[in-house]
Amino acid sequence: MSTWVSIDSTISSIETARVPVTDAGFLYGDSVFETFRTYGGEPHALRRHLDRLDRSASAVEIELPSREQIVGDLRELLSKGKGDRRVRLMVTRGDVDKMGGTASGRCVILSSELVPHPATFYSSGTAAILHEGRRGQASVKAGSYLASVLATRAARKAGAHEALFCTEEEVLEGATSNLFIVTQGKLLTPALGAGEDAVALGGITRSIVLELGEELVKSRALTSVKEAKVSREMLRTADEAFITSATREVMPLSRIGERSLPVGPSTKLLLESYRATLPERCGWF
Repeated sequence: MSTWVSIDSTISSIETARVPVTDAGFLYGDSVFETFRTYGGEPHALRRHLDRLDRSASAVEIELPSREQIVGDLRELLSKGKGDRRVRLMVTRGDVDKMGGTASGRCVILSSELVPHPATFYSSGTAAILHEGRRGQASVKAGSYLASVLATRAARKAGAHEALFCTEEEVLEGATSNLFIVTQGKLLTPALGAGEDAVALGGITRSIVLELGEELVKSRALTSVKEAKVSREMLRTADEAFITSATREVMPLSRIGERSLPVGPSTKLLLESYRATLPERCGWF
């Protein structure tokens, strides 16, 4: 069996797992979540993911189970699967009788077999499109993901792997990733913004890559690392571009719209550094 589910600490198969139709996550997308993966059976960057889950839940006033309970449920759930796993940890507002109702949170965790991306996505790069729009409440990893769903569908129809949200002037983030560009040795990623002005989610892999980038500055493999606005023109003239997420790691973009890019040396170095430092970020604290 490839997928196991924990619902409020009760584990079942994907075939028998059930959430009531009165659950606010089902009715309204009223939930927060994290997605991460394991390496050698151990979760990657777990503390960072749980810290962000705390921030998301606080922002939308959803009650989380204790961290001890979540970690205990994760341990038991991951003991059921073999090989590397993709984990989706979601906490909904629970059963409600109306929109905005108050209820105790429901914790749903899915553990499925990790299907790796094709090796060619890393050696030769993959494609993205520009998609005008943005996610609502961009600083929160919330279950109301319709904007990302539609952007991803648009990318698939165009034969691309990812969609990059943008305005007429500015590139913000991927539908399910963060964007980086490299220009003349300078590593740049769109600034997140804050509160109602947030334009992108602070990805866990994004934060790790920023830290790794600072190390490469020290070794002079990069000249600088910066978070700032990224214009469409900056993206058009970039030497390299890549996207990051928990399951993608550092994935080079070799085509954005009609423009082709090389898989450049800085992207390769960051991917190598990311994978080389995995052991220090894996485990149960």
